[in-house]
Amino acid sequence: MKTHISQTSFVAGTLDEAARARQETALYRHGAAALLNCLPLATGGVVSRWGTRHLAELPTAPVLEQFAFSLDQSYIAAFLPGEVRFYYAADGAAAGALTGCPWTAGQLRGLRFAQGGDLMWVVHPDLAPRIIRRTGADTWSLETLAFDGPRGTPFFRYAASAITATWNAAGGVLNFSAGWLAAGHAGTALRVWDVDASRYRHGTIGAVNSATQCAVTWDGGAAPPDGKATTLWEEAAFSAVRGWPRSVCLHQQRLVFGGSRDAGDAIWMSRVGQYWNFDLGTAADADAIAMALGATRVRTIAHAVSGPQLTFFTEAGVFFVPEQETRPITPTTARIRHVAPFGTGDVRPGAFDGGVLFVQGRGRAVRDLAYTAEADNLTADPVSLPATDLIGEIVDAAYLPGAQDRPEQYAFFVNAAGRIALFHSIREQKIGAWCEWTTQGAFRAVGVAGDAVFVAVQRNGTVRLERFDPALAFDATVEDVTPSLAAPHLAGFEVHGRIGDDYLGGAVAGGDGAVTLPRQLDEQGGLDDGLTVELGLAFDWWIDPLPPVIDLPDGTLAQRTQRVLETHLRLYRARSARVGGTSLTLLSDGFTVGAAPPARDGWWMTRHLGFARPNEPAALTRRIDRDVPMPVGVLALKRVVVVPL
Repeated sequence: MKTHISQTSFVAGTLDEAARARQETALYRHGAAALLNCLPLATGGVVSRWGTRHLAELPTAPVLEQFAFSLDQSYIAAFLPGEVRFYYAADGAAAGALTGCPWTAGQLRGLRFAQGGDLMWVVHPDLAPRIIRRTGADTWSLETLAFDGPRGTPFFRYAASAITATWNAAGGVLNFSAGWLAAGHAGTALRVWDVDASRYRHGTIGAVNSATQCAVTWDGGAAPPDGKATTLWEEAAFSAVRGWPRSVCLHQQRLVFGGSRDAGDAIWMSRVGQYWNFDLGTAADADAIAMALGATRVRTIAHAVSGPQLTFFTEAGVFFVPEQETRPITPTTARIRHVAPFGTGDVRPGAFDGGVLFVQGRGRAVRDLAYTAEADNLTADPVSLPATDLIGEIVDAAYLPGAQDRPEQYAFFVNAAGRIALFHSIREQKIGAWCEWTTQGAFRAVGVAGDAVFVAVQRNGTVRLERFDPALAFDATVEDVTPSLAAPHLAGFEVHGRIGDDYLGGAVAGGDGAVTLPRQLDEQGGLDDGLTVELGLAFDWWIDPLPPVIDLPDGTLAQRTQRVLETHLRLYRARSARVGGTSLTLLSDGFTVGAAPPARDGWWMTRHLGFARPNEPAALTRRIDRDVPMPVGVLALKRVVVVPL
């Protein structure tokens, strides 16, 4: 019996080996055993991924974070030990730097960011919060965050609740009934309840005389009543003694801090539009907010994310603050709801496709936090289960809402092995596809700025900053002009070249990066002078289809001895393609001898020999790849299969 088996899309992406027995599912019929360096399209096909442009060498693997000043001026900020280097999102050109920064190599992964306008807040539990200020198109300043005086400082009660505070006006000191003060409290704010006026008095601690006594300078000179003890007092939430914020975000014109070193589940939100003022006031709608998650298993808020809801991620669960368009967060309406018991680590969550993606626990799974009408709540469903094999241990992530040349949205997850697990999602159509990206070397970090994706890549011990570009076919690309061609940063690598559709071959670059490509544009001599050549590293690309399956009266096709007669490919902008090592001749009417073959669209076919017995799928899953490292896409696949009766 001969049958035609068509696969009209790859919208299910790569399937984990453990999921490949589910041949009755749509995942199987629209998936693949491997999609290496493929870019999924919303229409169902896949194309070879973008190449990368070489930008700079870096001293170590950075943390990459977006700084978006406006639609026209976005930057990627590369955070390095003691410095930040900025690059324009539009073209990757250098845009200034900051030096003298306090963070070390070991603290980079613990940094958290919030950014709006010309300001970026940077926090770490062991460092006083910093503000990076954009002062010009490529100039920057760094300052330590200062609140609006003692009254605008966020507060927290760390000491035992039974300890009383008593103001001694004659001595100008504040006495406590038990010890809690440390030398590091000098210069920090506190507030003490005025039992006569029924309000708090704010001040700044001066000299710390002992664990139970300190001098205080009161804001506006108004001190608590002399000699009257009260248990209602608080110290500054953040200090060298208590630690600093662990997470930060901007939400509804409030600056939000989630957790500190010594108060892991506490939350502070500034007044509306006043990012330096955390005065609780009278609990009016625009006043600041202080609250806590209050869950017994929670120790630390690792991330605060402004998505569809204000969400907090801890090592033991996910929480959010419910809100509606007509009912924003206020001091009287703010409350916490628990979503799921799945915790997360240092890998940043991100808003994506109407929800928030986050990496669970130690980086072995990705979950999608999104609202469901059925539960009238947020749910945290796993989205990485079909592709567990390629996830690995995730160490970094970034989220692209829309590509430079396509409408698709992608999430990028870098794993410890130096590969990228790419996720493409269309929630409305219940589509979620995973692909694996590799390069010569190892990906170490990823970041998104505007509609551009930046990566830090380690090759031969050197870390390089690169930018994905849809116009490029190779990695670590530079452009040079004939007759002499060179890529100094790729000395010792096999460098490939092209001019448009014309592939020029590859050759090992000399010690100075000089390259002599084997391909000639004319028979008499070398490349014409003045031509711009794209030079870079090739990367592998292939599709490993799943064995074909069709239901038969006595079982599925996958359980029978069979033979694949033909493979048909619907190619898309392809320069070359192979099936099972057999090259497709992509020629058509109008081909000009001596000219570079143009990109081809349409159906191409190849024939095969040999049978495949049950559990021997090699002859049924012939790899689709390419002869040369030039762009190629596949929109559909059809196989003609014979089953002996």
